[in-house]
Amino acid sequence: MTDLTQILHVEDDPNIADVVRISLTILGGFEVHQFASGTDAVASAPTLAADLLLLDMMMPGLDGLATLEKLRQMPQFAATPAVLFTAKTIDLPVGEDAAVRGIIATIRKPFGAAELPGQIRELWDAYYLANQSQDLPSERSVA
Repeated sequence: MTDLTQILHVEDDPNIADVVRISLTILGGFEVHQFASGTDAVASAPTLAADLLLLDMMMPGLDGLATLEKLRQMPQFAATPAVLFTAKTIDLPVGEDAAVRGIIATIRKPFGAAELPGQIRELWDAYYLANQSQDLPSERSVA
């Protein structure tokens, strides 16, 4: 199994971004590349590497899905698993639609900062376990 060390995170709410950064870096030990917009992430992405994409679903400009679509055009992110952060449940890709996009899960807001690194690791482990025998990622939702 590939180790999860680097996460590209996009979140437009600065308070949520701070909580996620502290949770994932201090509690989780991850290296986090964080951006306040999909546009900023896409502009900086060519110089980055990440094992996982963690994208806010609802953002001005490029939303989470549009950001994911742009990142998928870059060779280093073409197959990088993605997790969506969202407070809403409508219009979320699920099942095969999510799998085709490489979305392995959604995490609902509000979320527990102390639990977030463990949730991310569980999703990562489940993704790799499921893909040892399948070609497509499995999509899960975390409440």
